Amino acid sequence: MADPRYVVNVDPVIARETPDGTEYLVIVRSEDEEHAPGMLGFPGGKVAAGPGESDVLEATAKREAREEAGVEIENVEQVTSTTFELDYGPTV
Repeated sequence: MADPRYVVNVDPVIARETPDGTEYLVIVRSEDEEHAPGMLGFPGGKVAAGPGESDVLEATAKREAREEAGVEIENVEQVTSTTFELDYGPTV
């Protein structure tokens, strides 16, 4: 199968309020990752919608938080959307 023309990635920013201020959850990317190995980042991954699944961005955010950081999240809100080219250039 050819590389996808477009990839939708979801990176949830997980925050909680504490008496000392807001804390954010970051993870260390695996050394085996193709992009940014060993770097700090937010948990996240590509959208993989199941048949008939609604609100795939929210479902993906929850799945990635659970899979990569072991946390369950609620109150998912989309904050921004961006585009970028892959490290090896556009796929078109």
